[in-house]
Parts: sequence; structure tokens; C-alpha cells
Amino acid sequence: MQLVGVRGAEEHGITPGELLRMAAAAESATRHPLAEAVLTAAKAQGTTPTGAVARATSPASAQSA
Repeated sequence: MQLVGVRGAEEHGITPGELLRMAAAAESATRHPLAEAVLTAAKAQGTTPTGAVARATSPASAQSA
């Protein structure tokens, strides 16, 4: 599976790169095909998920919210 584009980011006030970074952070702990496609695309663009986003989107933080 391959990610071919990021759409809709500007409608929400963020760049496609930022959306890809957030998606990569959210998917960084999983290993299903869509997660792998997001992580591969992020790596190819030089985007790395940040700890703050990864923590904010983790199941543990969602439960404590």
C-alpha cells in the first residue's frame, strides 16, 4: 500500500506536511498496512512524528482526558 497524497489540511488551517506528521505520530505504534503507508510517506518527505503529538494521540492520553 502506498500513500499518494494528503488532502484537506488547508481547510483546517494546517499544511499537508503537518497533517502527515500528525498522522505519522498517531500511527507510529501500529503496524497495519495503512500505518505503514503513512510512516513510509512521512519518512520519504523527511517528516518525523514528534513525541508531543504521539503522546497527545496515544490511547493512554485519550483515556486520561
